[in-house]
Amino acid sequence: MAIDEWILTRVRKSKHRSKRGKLTLSVSEFKSLLNAIANEINYADNESQRTAFENLHNYLANSLDHSTFETDHQLPHKLMTGAMEDLSAFLQEKSFGSIEELNLALGKMTDVHNSRPDPEMGDLSPNHVSQLLHFAWNDPNSPIELNEQLPLSDLQNARFLLNTRIFLQALQSSKIPTATAKGNLSRKFVSQMLEKMHWPDDYLKQLRKYNKVVNEHDVFPLHIIRTICECAGLIRKRKTFFVITTKAKGLLADEQAGPLYALLFHTFFRKFNLDYLDRLTEYQCIQDTIAYSLYRLEKVAKIWQPIETLLTDILLPNVAKEIHETLPQYTKAEWLIESRVIRPLKNFGLIECAYKQGFKGIETLTKVRTTNLFAKFIHFEFNN
Repeated sequence: MAIDEWILTRVRKSKHRSKRGKLTLSVSEFKSLLNAIANEINYADNESQRTAFENLHNYLANSLDHSTFETDHQLPHKLMTGAMEDLSAFLQEKSFGSIEELNLALGKMTDVHNSRPDPEMGDLSPNHVSQLLHFAWNDPNSPIELNEQLPLSDLQNARFLLNTRIFLQALQSSKIPTATAKGNLSRKFVSQMLEKMHWPDDYLKQLRKYNKVVNEHDVFPLHIIRTICECAGLIRKRKTFFVITTKAKGLLADEQAGPLYALLFHTFFRKFNLDYLDRLTEYQCIQDTIAYSLYRLEKVAKIWQPIETLLTDILLPNVAKEIHETLPQYTKAEWLIESRVIRPLKNFGLIECAYKQGFKGIETLTKVRTTNLFAKFIHFEFNN
């Protein structure tokens, strides 16, 4: 009763186009179909009918990876098309004596489809991909687990952690105002951080070459640290000072480096907006599916991998397709992956990078591999 008449007409006609029946819907139309089925669940005449609609809804919904729901582009996913074709054939080739019989068969079909490994998704099943994308990382049922027990000695190459500890300790002991009226770090405090923090080779030389006066936003890595600390609840502004919170004080001891590292990592990739790291096109789908990308990096990047292959190696097919079809002219997909995935992971000490000298000595990323810390810190285990 709730389905849009235009979609209903196309559903009815689709079975005459081929022996199996085929129907392609845009994402917005597919969502409309799912909403209609959900409405039927609420207004079903009896429990058996309700269960049948629930199985149908779950079967179709689980056929889409999470990223598909984040866009209204007409990007029919392989799983969507396959699920619709399988369902069409299933309904046309069989007859059912009762709705209970149909419900039982639908349930079995759903289980088989959702547990079947898919080579295009790193041999993960739809169930496993759904677990990666939908469970919060601190959920006991999440397949991704972050090791909070790492000692500080294991984290010496995690520049983001080391600089954050320096930043928090400096805020804690600062006698000069650390905040401006607009909520930025004061110039004097920024100057102190330039001398105390760990920087890439020639970073300070280049910074001072182009900035006679250095403000917080001129030192983008410092600005990101301050932003992440606020997102993580580690600092807050009080008049002319940024002060560290009780939570931060409890994490500054050397033996608390592991929990602090895990908190920063979780905040960076789950709460902070990765699109903010560059001036490229927004692609929320990269962040929405970052757990899948981490899983794939763990699988494929134990040895050096060319940056050119990462678009298809570590992104879900639908995410890679969206980027490929909508990327602006003169923008390379590799730049997105480097800026929003590889470079942050490198700053957390989880990725090694190899470069080549380009035009005017500018370094270009060529290949990546995971570090030993990656295997120690991130663990994957799926519930069957």
